[in-house]
Amino acid sequence: MATATAPAFLIQQEEDYILAFDNIEINLDRNTVTRGGKQVRLTQSEHELLMHFLTNPERDLTRDSILDAVWSYLPSPNTRTVD
Repeated sequence: MATATAPAFLIQQEEDYILAFDNIEINLDRNTVTRGGKQVRLTQSEHELLMHFLTNPERDLTRDSILDAVWSYLPSPNTRTVD
């Protein structure tokens, strides 16, 4: 199981909404991610995974819940995407 230890917070910066956690910021309007002020290029799956972790703070996330939220998979014993 994976657990985020601290909640992210939402801030409004000019006309954009930004989800922030530590030195990571996700611009929800532009779908961009920065870490320490530098842009980070993520795949769609990586972006969805990061969003899932940041929007579920202090929750134990099971393998099946991650698969469902990020890849829309139904639980299957043969799926090795997260492993």
